[in-house]
Amino acid sequence: MKITQFRSSTFIIESNNKKILFDPWLVNGEYYGSWFQYPEYDLEKNREKFDVDYICITHIHPDHFSRKTLAKLNKDIPVIILKYNQKFLKFNLEKLGFKVQEIENESSFKIGNLDLFFFAADNCDPKICQKVFGCGNFSKNINKNESNFIDSIIVIKDNVSKNTLINANDCLFEMAKTVSYRIKKKFLNVDLLMTGYSGAGAYPQCFKNLNNTNKFLEGKKKRDKFLNNALSFIDVFKPNYTIPFAGQYELSGKLSKLNDYRGVPNLLEAKSFINLKSNTNCLLPYFEKEFSIESLANTKEIDISYYDEKKKYLKKISSFKFDYEKKNDKADIASIKKLIPNAYDNFERKRKELVFSSETQLYIELTESFYLLISFNGKSYSYETKVNKKLKKYIILKLDLRLLKLILMGPKYAHWNNAEIGSHITFYRKPDSLYERGMHYCMNFFHN
Repeated sequence: MKITQFRSSTFIIESNNKKILFDPWLVNGEYYGSWFQYPEYDLEKNREKFDVDYICITHIHPDHFSRKTLAKLNKDIPVIILKYNQKFLKFNLEKLGFKVQEIENESSFKIGNLDLFFFAADNCDPKICQKVFGCGNFSKNINKNESNFIDSIIVIKDNVSKNTLINANDCLFEMAKTVSYRIKKKFLNVDLLMTGYSGAGAYPQCFKNLNNTNKFLEGKKKRDKFLNNALSFIDVFKPNYTIPFAGQYELSGKLSKLNDYRGVPNLLEAKSFINLKSNTNCLLPYFEKEFSIESLANTKEIDISYYDEKKKYLKKISSFKFDYEKKNDKADIASIKKLIPNAYDNFERKRKELVFSSETQLYIELTESFYLLISFNGKSYSYETKVNKKLKKYIILKLDLRLLKLILMGPKYAHWNNAEIGSHITFYRKPDSLYERGMHYCMNFFHN
């Protein structure tokens, strides 16, 4: 089994003249233009490398399901995905022109001498996921052979060489713990684990109530949390070798100043941590260099010189504009206010469906002296000229009005979760430690 890693979680497996491309993200500017890769990849000059037999997408996040990349690939290549209860990924792939085959949970799909086993990376525990994308109480049509969450773990077994590779991408161990032990029982000898080691999201770099020192300290906590997430998978699967991958990105444009506070370790830091804390052999394959799972010890690896040009690259991308900044669409207060009633109705239906309630008040800053105030206890919404700082719990969100308008128009245009992961939203919260997962989930439905 031959493997070539290109960027982040994008890699190709080749065996017996069959090629499978996983999670292609090779065009900069995902998450509405804020996510870039180092070093930059020139897909236009290398399209022939991606003339593969199958494309496999693990989940819908844009650094795995990259519309900008997939738009440039051959639409005749069949795509395989886990069969999710919610069909967002399938429908979006079909809109791009691909034919999609869904694989039932804990079932396999044969490509040449390779068997691909698909596992839903969720424990179906509302206490953990707050019913993210559904559970028995969320959907009456749930099927044990379908996943309720948005992540999947793919196991690739070579029936000739008998080697086993596990692609855990950026799954959270907290959610995938139960299925991980089931996978280990089925696949006792794991040659290679490819797993995430870093976390995305807006925290801590986008939180205004943290000064730069505290952002840096919180970023370190986040860094350690996700490195330990990788260790948890390693402890269960006990692979001979591990490649830390997925979640490798740099913020561009006016957000580039936030890069140092994200809590994202570089690959060399990840390798040092994993080698120190585990018994696996950590590898950092040189991008675009083919290596063999049968002889992993001979893999050509990156070193410190890989980062020699990074400062120049970050300076270059700091002047780039985001997708919504390039358009001529205008977003004034009047146009946004027209979208609020239907967005609130959609949000309120979902809040009731989830039986979620909170006394925390959420402000969206429209101007320095005009706010949209949203309640999470059925008291509707209002427009305010200032924030009531006497409240015990409140959050203030701020984002570009052009992006806000796109989000309110509906997921076809933009989505709250992707805007947050892309660091396009700034937060202020009282108290500093305030975090209610249900609020974030309900806000994902605040759109037309």
